[in-house]
Amino acid sequence: MRNKPVDELFEEFKAIASNTRKSKIEFIFECVHNDGDTIREYLESRDFITKSLARYLEQQKEEIALIDSEIEKMLRYFDYKLTTITGVSIATASKLIAEIGDIRRFPSADKLARYAGIAPIKFSSGGKGKEQSSKQQGNRELHGLFYFLAVSMVTVPKTGKPNQPVFYAYYQRKISEGAKARRNPRRWSASCDGW
Repeated sequence: MRNKPVDELFEEFKAIASNTRKSKIEFIFECVHNDGDTIREYLESRDFITKSLARYLEQQKEEIALIDSEIEKMLRYFDYKLTTITGVSIATASKLIAEIGDIRRFPSADKLARYAGIAPIKFSSGGKGKEQSSKQQGNRELHGLFYFLAVSMVTVPKTGKPNQPVFYAYYQRKISEGAKARRNPRRWSASCDGW
């Protein structure tokens, strides 16, 4: 690394992570320089193990890409358009399909929301009741997926343009009305009605 110029290393890092900053690379160089001679006992073995782990991770990355490709082929057999929604990857769409099954088994978005555990449940006693979150109810995997999707729907990336302007506007309106700054997965499930 000492023989490489900062600019060259910056370009290498940028190819891996586009958000890499040049200042970070300069900081890494400064750390290496300040560390001085870091040769330690069993360095060859440590280097071998590190390289072996890196090769293993590369193989796993390739394997995951192959699996994603096969899942994408399988998704074509279903008439779902989930992957056309920003933030819904092939993996997320396949998880949704696996957890929900045939969407037509739910007569309404409310039924799906209850199944996922994202609809509030009314508890009452003696005519007095209140709505409470159904955190412990429903399909926990599906609940987590809807939460993840709700967060991604109201996220504004570095471009400054919201992933989903309609959801973002709804979220901002609710915050301005005094609602807690919480993502609402139930709202997202309602939009899935009919996929």
